[in-house]
Amino acid sequence: MIGHTSSTLLALAALCLAACAPTPGGAVAPTGTKTMADHSIPTTASDLVEAVQLAERNFGQASASTDDYRLVQARRLLAGGEHCSGTRCWQLTFKLARLIPTSLSARLGAGGELFFTVDVERGEAILTGHGE
Repeated sequence: MIGHTSSTLLALAALCLAACAPTPGGAVAPTGTKTMADHSIPTTASDLVEAVQLAERNFGQASASTDDYRLVQARRLLAGGEHCSGTRCWQLTFKLARLIPTSLSARLGAGGELFFTVDVERGEAILTGHGE
């Protein structure tokens, strides 16, 4: 299960990086018209990256350092939520890096999570809880 989770996180990271890569030669269609990419509609990857950055800037709410934590779960709130104004909202879970196994046979440490709800539209990240 842990190996599957790790490979899923790696695949997500690769997709995020690929989606954020610039388009060679711009985003103009052969007809000279602009494509949807020219509009200010964020992609899921860019929205998630912005959400993570907002949360990491607010680690001070938990008196924590970003160096000690790793993102382990990201979930988009499609219908908004208590701390969200629209659909550009995310629930992010960060876990203490020292509690994350470094091999398939190692055990996962309990607790050590920080939970954030991030409203990308407003540019706000709120610490909503701690793990054990």
